[in-house]
Amino acid sequence: TGVQTCALPIWKSRGNSYANCCAADCKNRAFANKKYVKHQIFREGGMGWGLKTVEPLQKGDLTFEYVGDCINDQIMEERLEKHKKENPDDLNMYIMELENGIYLDARERGNPSRFINHSCDPNCELQKWNVCGTTKIGIFAIKDIPAGTPLSYDYQFNTNQKSRFACYCGAKNCR
Repeated sequence: TGVQTCALPIWKSRGNSYANCCAADCKNRAFANKKYVKHQIFREGGMGWGLKTVEPLQKGDLTFEYVGDCINDQIMEERLEKHKKENPDDLNMYIMELENGIYLDARERGNPSRFINHSCDPNCELQKWNVCGTTKIGIFAIKDIPAGTPLSYDYQFNTNQKSRFACYCGAKNCR
């Protein structure tokens, strides 16, 4: 069907082989234990649904793992085309590249991380990690974040339909 559980090994991170951390404070354990931030989904103005933390976060904390259906280029194109036909006014995208030609589609089988909005001045960033030989995408705090703050990362979104998309982040450096 083109949809599968993602289990893509990273063979060459940190030199010739990968290593998993065994230290008690290793952020890798947060992935394995699915230890995510306490959160609240809310309406974030012109951006639609958003996600905010209800607990303070420290720089480097894992907020969520980005999860969804693991799909290839062909399935991605088919899903985007179908969504465009059935929902022409819904510009929300939940597809993220995991590896070259392999994507995560969180529209139907994602977690609350799909509600984290874009910002040109984000408080989080995406990082690809090797967890037990599998590529995972984590969303990590890049600064201390007070409780009640909306989470954001830079989507680095490229489109040939710029006239249909607007940025509502409100950052001083908004592109």
